[in-house]
Amino acid sequence: MKRRLLWGLLAAMLPWLAGCVLFVAKADYADYRAIRLAPSEPARLLAMRRYMERHPEGTYAAQVQGEREQRDAETFDAHRATRKGLELYLAAFPDGRFVTQARERLAVVEGIEAQRERARVQAEALVQARKERDAELRRTWITRFVGYWLRSFAELKGWGRAIGDVAGSNPEFSLAFGRIPRPRCTAQECVKYYGSPFGVPIPGGTRLERTMRLTLRLWVEGGRLQRADLLLPAWGFSRWSELEQRAPVIDAEPLERTRAVEWALAQVQQMLAARGAVKELGEVARPQLPLPAIPESGEITDVTAIDPSAPPNVVHNGRLSPAATAAGGPSPEEVRRMLVEEQPEGQADMVMDAIGVDRQGREVELGDRPADAAQGAAGGEMTMAPLEVSLEGAGQPGASTVPAARPADFAAQIAPAVTRVYEVGGLRVTVFAAGTDAAAPAFDGLSIEKIRSER
Repeated sequence: MKRRLLWGLLAAMLPWLAGCVLFVAKADYADYRAIRLAPSEPARLLAMRRYMERHPEGTYAAQVQGEREQRDAETFDAHRATRKGLELYLAAFPDGRFVTQARERLAVVEGIEAQRERARVQAEALVQARKERDAELRRTWITRFVGYWLRSFAELKGWGRAIGDVAGSNPEFSLAFGRIPRPRCTAQECVKYYGSPFGVPIPGGTRLERTMRLTLRLWVEGGRLQRADLLLPAWGFSRWSELEQRAPVIDAEPLERTRAVEWALAQVQQMLAARGAVKELGEVARPQLPLPAIPESGEITDVTAIDPSAPPNVVHNGRLSPAATAAGGPSPEEVRRMLVEEQPEGQADMVMDAIGVDRQGREVELGDRPADAAQGAAGGEMTMAPLEVSLEGAGQPGASTVPAARPADFAAQIAPAVTRVYEVGGLRVTVFAAGTDAAAPAFDGLSIEKIRSER
């Protein structure tokens, strides 16, 4: 009875045991088939390792392991030069003969890559730092340049002497004054123009496009240095404030204009205080300063220089000066040769004669007498009175332009012109700013003179 029961139990389990054997055989064959159908060499190597891990006693174990042992050395030789190749070898042959060497090589490769990554990050940081530094230098170039020239004039030897003697007695000044933008001279003045465009951010993602300009002028009356002017056109103190404070200034708004002028005065006072004790003489009349007779040359200014003596390129007669490459700047003799007299390009004054035009656009003769002109006008003709434009320029002291009519209470709505006079270190410095009632964009700036000229 017991024997029959045992045979019955075995008979019942046979189908289940047969299913298990069939299942194992299918898994063995599937993993082996994955080796044969591998799409690439790395995939085949990894498939062989996977088969041996899953079927160490499998039907194809001996065959697969034999192939792995044959390919161990050649795989290491073929892939030991790269990180990716070493990682493949260690993944495919964790029990291979060259595992120790592969790990050591991989450690070296990882160290080299880490070093390269650190160098890349450092290089990017340096590039970003350089960009930020250049942006800061562009933002503060007016402060640096004004401060540099104030210091240069305070230390200058030769006030009241010929400009050539001044250049020979002041090598540093000679180098700085000879650099681009090239100085251009007439019998009365030597002028250098600096300029740089910039943008003022506006809330909402836009920006206001501006241009910051600085004109350095030396007065050489009678061939001798008498005065230096630092002129900032187009309400330059407002542009200076915009450039550094990154906030727009509306020149027609008295409060904004006043704040910009006060800010600029504070910058100048700080520069003067660095030269010694400052004596303020109070507010005086705005100085009568004619505009430069020499127009801009269009030379590009490097405003990222630490000071005006820094740019390395000096041009003389259209060529790079030998002294520029040999010693970093022109010699005093070269500067004297550069300061050749030039004539202003054309006469700035214009006088237009009266003309007569009829309603059909035909020119008609006007009589010499006012009565004839009046009669012509009555006869349907148009007349234009003589037009005069001053050399001083609209909005400048001495200009002949008459401002348009303004409201009666306009005087209470304008920012007045401001002039301050300081004495420091043997210099008299006059700081002036135009009011908002100027007829056209006017100059702000500084005028610098020696209190007692050297003879």
